[in-house]
Amino acid sequence: MGKVNYFENGGRYVPVIRWKRAERLALQAIPNDLKSSIHPLIEFIPEDFLKIEKGEILKKVLEKRGEISKSWGHNTFFLDFSHITELLFNKHSLQIEDIFIEGMASTKLTPILVIHPGYSSRTLSVYAQLVKELRIPCAIRIPKSWFSIPTLKDTLEKILATLGIESEKTRLILDYQIWEANQLSVEIVLNNISQNSKWLDLTALCGAFPKDLTQFSVGQHELNRSDFHFWRDQNRDVKKLNFGDYTTQHAVYNPPPARANFSASIRYASHNYWVIMRGESVFKDDGPGFDQWPANAQLLCERNEYCGSVFSAGDKYIGEMSTSMDKTGNAGTWLQAGINHHITFVVQQLASLGAP
Repeated sequence: MGKVNYFENGGRYVPVIRWKRAERLALQAIPNDLKSSIHPLIEFIPEDFLKIEKGEILKKVLEKRGEISKSWGHNTFFLDFSHITELLFNKHSLQIEDIFIEGMASTKLTPILVIHPGYSSRTLSVYAQLVKELRIPCAIRIPKSWFSIPTLKDTLEKILATLGIESEKTRLILDYQIWEANQLSVEIVLNNISQNSKWLDLTALCGAFPKDLTQFSVGQHELNRSDFHFWRDQNRDVKKLNFGDYTTQHAVYNPPPARANFSASIRYASHNYWVIMRGESVFKDDGPGFDQWPANAQLLCERNEYCGSVFSAGDKYIGEMSTSMDKTGNAGTWLQAGINHHITFVVQQLASLGAP
């Protein structure tokens, strides 16, 4: 008799999704039968809210709620306001979080509100009111910089007390952010928090993708999926440890420059590594420009790692573009394809871990 399937045993995949067009369309194209296995961690980005005026708050909230509903339906997701919380508190006294979360019931969205240990007391008090009035479930996301802080245990106890909830009803996300060799084990971090704490759900979140592809020369490369290998090692020691990653993105969010000088590249997940099809800058004088994408797609389709056009929406796009004579796609469509393939691939990979 084989092991219980990862998902049948209560496991979930937690990919971080910065709420931009390419990412949300990648999420939207995930088949419905896979969505129950995924709890995406949706992060709103500051660029969407920096110029918002008080009279436009409701319009922006309705827009974002509608996007999530269209992309993710009634499936569970983590909702993280950390990139915009202090910005909005100073400008609008957190009205966006307030209005957004209050409207969840009417739209039948099922978020898990993400709390950070670095939140100010006044931010926590607002969240506490929302949690109490709406009975919304919570998760605490601890960044790596907090793992060894002596007062972490006390900070978590204060958060739980302020929110009026118990650890047994709270999900815990250990955010290792950028993967590093010899980083603290999950077991050590949990012991630093409290040896006796029991959490409703536990996720190890980590990212191994670099900030950009400048370290790679033009051509084909393989990049080790160290974040997945780390989780797999930790999963042997910690029971029911969810896997979380940053898909094909860097773990630390930085707003893109106004006119990014990007390369025509493809990022493609395989079992132990990503295949990197690195192109030249699309703006290089006398260079091949956007035409590099179909050419790289053709080379990728010839590799053993390519899963075939029926594997995912992202793979279908890659397959179609590999034979395109007139369309090239752009940075957004190729990012969307890579993320969609990555999420689909990871779900299949996790499901196979419990195979006989």
